[in-house]
Amino acid sequence: MRIITNRFRSVIRDNGLTVLLAAMLAFGLSLTMCGTLAIQAPPGFMALMCAGCAALAILFMMHWAVCSVGWAVIASIAAAFIIRTEPFPWLIQAVSDAMIGNMATLSLRAGVVRLVIALGLSLFCLIANKRREGFYPSLSLACVIALWSWVSDTDENPWLFTPVLFALVALYARSRCEQTGAMRVASMAALAVAAALVFLPSGNILNDQLASLAERVRRVAYDYLFYNEPRTIYSIQYDGFQPLGARLGGPIANPSEREVMRVYTTHALLLRGVTKDTYTGVSWTDQALSSRRYLYIDPRWRAIRDNLMDVGRPLDRLRDSVMFEPITATVTMLDESMTTLFVPHRLMALSTPVDMVLYFNSTGEVFATRNLVVGDEYTLRAPVLDLDDPRLPALAQAAAESGAPDWDNVVLEAYRALPQSVSSDVFQLTNEIIDGAGAQLDKLIAIRDYLKQFKYTLTPSKMPPANRDFVSFFLLDGKEGYCTYFASAMAVMARIANIPARYVEGYVARPDADGVALVTGMNAHAWVEAYLPGLGWISVDATPGVPPSESPDQSGDPPPGNPDDPPPEPGGSEPDNTSSPNEHTPSPKPSDNPTGVASTPTPTKPVAPDSTEQPNAGPDQEPEAQGAEDPPKQRLWWPWLLAAIIAAGVAARAVWVDPAMVARRRKGLDEQLLTWYQAALVLLAACGAAAEPYDTPLTLSRRTPSLTPLFKAVAALAYDNRVPDAQEVATASRAYHETIGKAPIRVRMCVWFDRMLHGAGNVRKVP
Repeated sequence: MRIITNRFRSVIRDNGLTVLLAAMLAFGLSLTMCGTLAIQAPPGFMALMCAGCAALAILFMMHWAVCSVGWAVIASIAAAFIIRTEPFPWLIQAVSDAMIGNMATLSLRAGVVRLVIALGLSLFCLIANKRREGFYPSLSLACVIALWSWVSDTDENPWLFTPVLFALVALYARSRCEQTGAMRVASMAALAVAAALVFLPSGNILNDQLASLAERVRRVAYDYLFYNEPRTIYSIQYDGFQPLGARLGGPIANPSEREVMRVYTTHALLLRGVTKDTYTGVSWTDQALSSRRYLYIDPRWRAIRDNLMDVGRPLDRLRDSVMFEPITATVTMLDESMTTLFVPHRLMALSTPVDMVLYFNSTGEVFATRNLVVGDEYTLRAPVLDLDDPRLPALAQAAAESGAPDWDNVVLEAYRALPQSVSSDVFQLTNEIIDGAGAQLDKLIAIRDYLKQFKYTLTPSKMPPANRDFVSFFLLDGKEGYCTYFASAMAVMARIANIPARYVEGYVARPDADGVALVTGMNAHAWVEAYLPGLGWISVDATPGVPPSESPDQSGDPPPGNPDDPPPEPGGSEPDNTSSPNEHTPSPKPSDNPTGVASTPTPTKPVAPDSTEQPNAGPDQEPEAQGAEDPPKQRLWWPWLLAAIIAAGVAARAVWVDPAMVARRRKGLDEQLLTWYQAALVLLAACGAAAEPYDTPLTLSRRTPSLTPLFKAVAALAYDNRVPDAQEVATASRAYHETIGKAPIRVRMCVWFDRMLHGAGNVRKVP
């Protein structure tokens, strides 16, 4: 008992201050980090966890047997915790979400996160502060966490950082003079921290320019690393095409000529703003598949981005160089807008200003971390596929048979879902229209051509009843409307035909002879993107109309049709793909209208709806929101990379601190000899015969005769000041290797762990 008491006093005397400072440092950093992650951390709980880690560290320092028992207990508790809760898949998921700005998953398991943070920081601080140089890694960690807290704009109490300041000051004082007593170090640290807190400035006393610069730096760092704020999403309602608010349909009056953007391009473009996946019977929503966000320039998400935008579909060997020639366009904003960037699908390249940080979500929408303003400009490159291109049917068939990777079946199934409100007569009508069409592309064209025979008008004469499905009413009773009517019907009928389809809102840009398209609110448009196996998503516009350049008033709306025209017959002859509702209206030419789209007029600028995307909704809402990628394969590659990096780091550390490698790096023979002497002292401590302060090299040689040549050479160096020769160093090295080679595996493992944690030791003087 007396031996244990003496050993405990010795450990407290030698390492008590180190352990205390490590616990205080871990405590303060844990509170700050939990606050940054928006996780409630009771100070009492965090203090208890850090104090428990400090107590275990003291016990581990007393004897190797106590250390082994302690590690066994911890391993048993950890194993039981893992078996019971299976935290690793969840932790990997949570960390992966946090890396893209989603903190909600971490908040769901706040208790586990607090435990991991407290244990991890305590372990780091204890290991780092074991050596004299521990002040520098501790300072670096504190700076990183403090900067993280500042960047994330966390409103934390500065007093929570007081333990960190105290520990850092004390560690610095100890690193400068190891002989300074613990009480003196603690008093100096307390005085310095107290003075700092007393003179801590309050109020806004910063220079305005410096404050502005700091805010810009914080904003940029936050946007790139931690952006998870709700954003304003584009809706066609902004341009008046959903006058009933939450419901589709309704008459539109007073078309607006609000200038939205100027597009420099040589080709007509459909600039998508938002894609919606869920049809409710009265409207479209985008809550199911678009909640995930990814930093656009992050190379980790390059494969996901290319997959979502069909950059690799179809396979390169199937592509026609002319058909897939990228179109270059430059967009200049002429009015304030949402965070949405209006770009085509199959986006290959995008260049934006430095201050515009871009993200994309799991449906391929691209958006910035701020609202677009007048003068914002970006350049894009993307190929544009024409549904009426005569080469497309052969390409679609070859792509379907090519074996190219498709989107996840669960995601595609979500794009086939329909509510029960859709009338059975609509199913029957759709089946009649696609009867005889074999390929999916032929079915899409047949449905589109059927819808193009309906009447286009901004003021439909009939309104669907509140209890009636919107598309069913339009197809069976109304038979007239504008772009949202036709796009909704196209998407629903495509899904009935078992073709994945999604509803898209954005703008259509049609350049004039000079290659300039002035896009106004009248060019707001809705269309459909349908998925073809191996080929990807292709735009389908079922709205009848003519290009703006050919319309009499340049507004883009087609001439009114004859209200007495009979409804189209699905079983009739094949309609002309380019015919308009009025037979006197000139048909669009393929060269002028390669995408077959028509823009639609809108009213004056309406009140913007309160539409925000919920950033990174919890895991229950997004298990399959990864687009075409398989989530486990696409998202979990980085843990293997991290494991490889850790393994490489451990291997490099083991080689670096090996006594043979350390001795080889030493310049003098005396330092090489002392390297082997330090290794021998570690070996004796692992065997339970640690050197005491009063021991000399000669007394140690009596305990381990096999190391006598090594200890004699060290005694000659210490007492006679005789530098050893190369032969004596080689003999000392051989004696050490022979001794450790005969030691039990337990001893060798203890030596290895001590060497990994503490290195080779100091050789400036004889220990």
